[in-house]
Amino acid sequence: MTTSGYISEERLRKLFLDLVHINSPSRGEKDLADFVQTRLVEIGLEVTQGEPIAGGNCGNVLGVLPGEGKHKILLAAHLDTVESTEGILCIEEDGVIRTDGRTILGADDKAGIAAILEAIRTVVEQNLPHPTVYTLFTVGEEVGLLGIKSCQSLPPIDFGYVIDSDGPPGTIVNGAPYHYDFRAVIHGKAAHAGVAPERGINAIVVAAAVIQQIEFGRIGPDTTSNIGVIHGGKARNIVPDRVELTGEIRSFDEEKAQAQLSRIREVLTTTTSEYGAKFCFDVEKSYGGYRVLPDHPGVSIAKQAAERIGITPTIKQSGGGTDANILNELGITTVPLGIAAQGEHTKEEQIRVADLIKVAEHLTEIMILSAG
Repeated sequence: MTTSGYISEERLRKLFLDLVHINSPSRGEKDLADFVQTRLVEIGLEVTQGEPIAGGNCGNVLGVLPGEGKHKILLAAHLDTVESTEGILCIEEDGVIRTDGRTILGADDKAGIAAILEAIRTVVEQNLPHPTVYTLFTVGEEVGLLGIKSCQSLPPIDFGYVIDSDGPPGTIVNGAPYHYDFRAVIHGKAAHAGVAPERGINAIVVAAAVIQQIEFGRIGPDTTSNIGVIHGGKARNIVPDRVELTGEIRSFDEEKAQAQLSRIREVLTTTTSEYGAKFCFDVEKSYGGYRVLPDHPGVSIAKQAAERIGITPTIKQSGGGTDANILNELGITTVPLGIAAQGEHTKEEQIRVADLIKVAEHLTEIMILSAG
């Protein structure tokens, strides 16, 4: 049994357009959360909405569709977009949906939401075999995975899928890196730059010396490091007494991430000492990494499902983070799947309706196979 012909193209297209016309910036997802909750209840799921995250107006939406079979699976997507879509105007040409260029489209992650809702509706209406399926729609994903981090506990789930990856239908992400954010503050000494510069300690010069001694960019096949923001100085005629450097490290090997952090701290220690400056160095773990073996049911079922609907599966690792990073830390083996959007996080974002249909078919087939 396959899903060919089950997905309603017009219904899915309309659903996606309804979703992108609901403005849902991070911490402002309530209208969309209520819309999704209403649709889940209409389909027949038991639904709860969690407590709002700090500064937000709603919480995550969790639904459950009881089923049969040996597996309990999770389908997840996030509700928020990277920026407001207020006043969005959609244009559809040759089967491609985009905006008029004034706003983003929000296919990240409303394509994922639409595909989940349509797939769930399909298995219910067509009485297709399916396991117990949990649906999770999170808030605040784009500003630090805040919604999924607020989940204190989830029901017993064997494996899950986060429909929130780049790539065409059939993309399966079985690995993502550990991610650390760091902030270094270098404290020098202020002085008049024209009258007594020798009395000062130029924090910008110290920072430059530090940066020159550290390798940034791709520092190995599985590790990247970046200085992203520099703040310092007050005026051109004042020797700057403070500079703040912020950056990140990502690695599929946690020991290598720690080694890079140790290297930065070591250089800060020796260089500030040489110049007579001081420093503070703060590190925060944004999320943990994961690797899921190709023979794990979560990967093998997704691969088989793609093949059964006539698309070529692609198993890859990603350098970015998703809710899947936190779910794996919580003990739920989870892999992201491609949403088929292009130009995410930009005003050139777009998606082909035919691709969105394939994503929904992929999820439907995953549910059928997971019931076996």
